[in-house]
Amino acid sequence: MALKKWLLPLCLVANTAWADPISVGQEELAFSSFENDQLKLLSVTQLTSADARLGGLSGLLSLGEDMIAVSDRGQLFVFSQGDFSKAEVTALLDRDGQAFEKKKYRDAESLAVASDGSFWVSFERKHRVVRYDLKGRVLEEAKLPQAITGLPKNGGLEAIESLQDGRLVLIGEGKADFSSFPVWVQGEDRRWTYFEIENKGRFRPTGLARIPKTDRLILLERFYSPLIGTRIRLSELDIHAGERGAVLARLDKPLPIDNFEGLSVGANGVITLVADDNFSVLQRTLVMKILLR
Repeated sequence: MALKKWLLPLCLVANTAWADPISVGQEELAFSSFENDQLKLLSVTQLTSADARLGGLSGLLSLGEDMIAVSDRGQLFVFSQGDFSKAEVTALLDRDGQAFEKKKYRDAESLAVASDGSFWVSFERKHRVVRYDLKGRVLEEAKLPQAITGLPKNGGLEAIESLQDGRLVLIGEGKADFSSFPVWVQGEDRRWTYFEIENKGRFRPTGLARIPKTDRLILLERFYSPLIGTRIRLSELDIHAGERGAVLARLDKPLPIDNFEGLSVGANGVITLVADDNFSVLQRTLVMKILLR
């Protein structure tokens, strides 16, 4: 049932000798039931590992039953068959085949599948979108609108996704006054269309995912205040009308909520979110699964 473009060629996934296997602890967290006409919360799991590389997960991509994640320290994680209890880890490399040393080059934020089964990674600080293979090797760098180079260092391309025909959708973090956030949509001629989405409720975009076999997009946004804490919102994004669609859910305490940034939708209709713990003892790496009705 999985969309062909969402699957990696077998030759890419069969050989993982180049990656380091790590073990990951999983703790299922209790939560109050949540469901509405669109969604039903299935599970919330906290991930831990003795391997210091696990953390900072900011991008997530569903490839059939597998999951790929990237961290803001430039690490690539492959969770085979969606099993978060173990992962293959490798570094994202530069054009010379070397791991990034400086944070401004390795701050990966989001993922999108390419037409040939490789994947795009967006980076902020030094804003760019780069296509990689599973060995972390650079395949190409996308030609982006000039305006993207002027985005704030820590406010770049927070969310990217590809449409069924391989065209990219890019979303920036948004203006400092929370009034709006920028969206770029690649046209069939590979030129970019630009529009802004009005921001509501001081949420900022952190993730974007396409529902398989469609061009329907789900937008993940996060609200944070020291006094209130963290909230998340899931809504549809209508790139044809250039506006936000229906709000699917708002998730708040007492549910286990953290800094959710990664978002993916599987062929089975399950939305998976991953939280970026910023490698802080005050935050957690959480995986939340939600059924899309």
